Amino acid sequence: MFHSAAHNRDFSLALKYDIQYQFTKYRALDGVYLTNQFVTIQGSKPHDDDMVRSLITFNKGSRWNIIQAPEKDSKLQETNCHLSNGCSLHLHGYRSDHPFTYFYSIPNAPGLMVASGNYGYQLNQESNTYVSWNGGNNWTEASKGNYVPEIGDFGSIVVLVMEEGEVDTVKYSNNDGYEWLPCKFTDSKFDVSNIRVDPEWDSRRFILYGFRVENGKQVPVIVQLDFEDEYTGQCGGPDLEIWSPTDEHGACIMGEAKSYRRRYTGRSCYFGEGFTSYVGGLRCNCTVEDYECGECFNRPELGDLCTQECAVPNLPAPTNECSTSDYYSSEAAYRIVEGTVCILNPDDPKPKGLIKCPSPPTPTPSGSSMSNVIPIILVVIVFIGGIGALIFVLYKKNTAFKDFITYTLGFNINESADSNYSTVEQIDSLTT
Repeated sequence: MFHSAAHNRDFSLALKYDIQYQFTKYRALDGVYLTNQFVTIQGSKPHDDDMVRSLITFNKGSRWNIIQAPEKDSKLQETNCHLSNGCSLHLHGYRSDHPFTYFYSIPNAPGLMVASGNYGYQLNQESNTYVSWNGGNNWTEASKGNYVPEIGDFGSIVVLVMEEGEVDTVKYSNNDGYEWLPCKFTDSKFDVSNIRVDPEWDSRRFILYGFRVENGKQVPVIVQLDFEDEYTGQCGGPDLEIWSPTDEHGACIMGEAKSYRRRYTGRSCYFGEGFTSYVGGLRCNCTVEDYECGECFNRPELGDLCTQECAVPNLPAPTNECSTSDYYSSEAAYRIVEGTVCILNPDDPKPKGLIKCPSPPTPTPSGSSMSNVIPIILVVIVFIGGIGALIFVLYKKNTAFKDFITYTLGFNINESADSNYSTVEQIDSLTT
């Protein structure tokens, strides 16, 4: 997965080995995404196709985090699943065989997420249904099994319907998960294909549609669910609190501390049409959370410093760190995340990543300087010259040696007119 700087240029590597179609944007807050990734062996290659884990980011992919599992399941049993022992929560992205149980959120219900998955050491098919009410920071198990979710009235109600098999009942919560209640909607069960609410997600009425088998034929079924009478009334001032994702995450998200109105946990009032949850936002000073790896840099493992992976022009000169390490630290490894609105103070220190030290020059072997090499070269030249001169003299003076060179090796040296031997033309003329 790659992320660009401004104007879709200068892409940097945000995450290795993520799974196609499993990358999902959280629709209610900028900068929050979920994805699934093949588990790697020290960041180099995946273990196998079955080892998959879920990750969440709160700063547009600059830093990815493993998801903490709930402390208790929907039956109030301890999960004993902790990040310290390698156990975490894993959530399904889009699956063609389960098209309605992927990670789900709506744009006007800040903090609310619904997904199916499991806790353990990797993602598997035996999934349950989980809900987060605070933007993915904490999760609770709503029910065992896969359920198709829908959200109404700006998040005041969540309805779950069993994904597979014929049903006559749905589960719902209109008090932010404080309790999940059953709602029986028919005396004749049918197989529900999906559940929908109006396009603005501001209604408390839902539509279920599917089919039942009658006389060997599939008969389409549509049912309306009306939850108007399940509320205590419309929310007023005493029912609402000001909530900010910054309070949950301990840091501003994309450089801003946004605030929203939401109900106190356990209240069952409705928001009603025209409700606006957003209160306002304050820009924050830039911190390490507002920086991502620059081009040709990436994090070898989750939480690692940004480390150089390929050639980058105009890098700062190496420091003394290269005398004892393969890398030296520099601010050039990071850049500001595109889209953050944080306030950049030039005097604030920037995070430093790792740049590869240049390869040291090949050391010259001891005693092989030019002053030592030249005499050796001269000796070799003199020796070769002496051998050549000896061969030439023998060729000129020794008839047997000359005959050997000429006839055995096929080698002949042209001789001058004052030679002791006559040329072929001279011999022919004397004969004539």
